[in-house]
Amino acid sequence: IRLRGPVDTEQLKAVLAVVRA
Repeated sequence: IRLRGPVDTEQLKAVLAVVRA
């Protein structure tokens, strides 16, 4: 996962949500 900005942050949140689900 590459952090480039707010967009990636939103994607990261989505990924973490799926992983934690």
